[in-house]
Amino acid sequence: MGVAGTRLFFDGWKGDEISSGVNIQVPLDGPKKIEGTWKKQYQLTVNSDYGSPTGSGWYAEGDLASFGTTKPRDPAGIWNQQIFQGWVGDSESTSLTGTILMNGPKTISAEWEVDYSVAMFNGFIIAIAVITGLLIYVKSKKGFGKNKLSKSDNDKKIEKKIKKSTLSSLGEIFNSKSTPKIDDPIIDEQLPETIQSNEPEKTPPQVIASEPIQKTTQIESSIKNMEYERSILSKKSEHLEDSLEKVEHQKNELYS
Repeated sequence: MGVAGTRLFFDGWKGDEISSGVNIQVPLDGPKKIEGTWKKQYQLTVNSDYGSPTGSGWYAEGDLASFGTTKPRDPAGIWNQQIFQGWVGDSESTSLTGTILMNGPKTISAEWEVDYSVAMFNGFIIAIAVITGLLIYVKSKKGFGKNKLSKSDNDKKIEKKIKKSTLSSLGEIFNSKSTPKIDDPIIDEQLPETIQSNEPEKTPPQVIASEPIQKTTQIESSIKNMEYERSILSKKSEHLEDSLEKVEHQKNELYS
């Protein structure tokens, strides 16, 4: 018809023959009169920069056409979000969906407002997360260095204490007084006192151990002394082992 958004569509036949088809057969058994009927159609155009608009198309004159759009993806974007404000053009509805009477070509557009407050909110959260992460990282680095230094100082203290304890134990062992030795048997080589008498002076007999008996006694004494020394060394060895066990136990307690 020459008007944008307007067109005619064939609606059927009326008169002596009624049909909705474009082509029909009419029996000529007498005079016949038929007339084609046409109706107007108007175009509805629905626009939206966000979401998915619906309802665009051709509608018959007088029809009530439905239209609408969907919200953008949910949740909103990280840096901005779109807020639906309503429709502009041939409809001023503020709802996402609506209806419009098709008494002519219609064009409606969804109006959106870009909200950047979500960017500020998300940026604030991201900044807090980054600052928190940096603080945790710096604190962990400082703590690691401090623990490492403390551990080194602690190792020095432990080694010094172990060394001191070991030397002290060894000193106690070797500086302790041993049980007095068994006195060697003394062979009385002195001459007995002379007995005064009226009898003529006589030389008293001298009691002197013979050389073989004296050597045998000395050997027996040396053997006893050796056995004694061996027993003393055995006790010192046991004492040393006990001290070493104590030192090892102290070392384990310090490191644990």
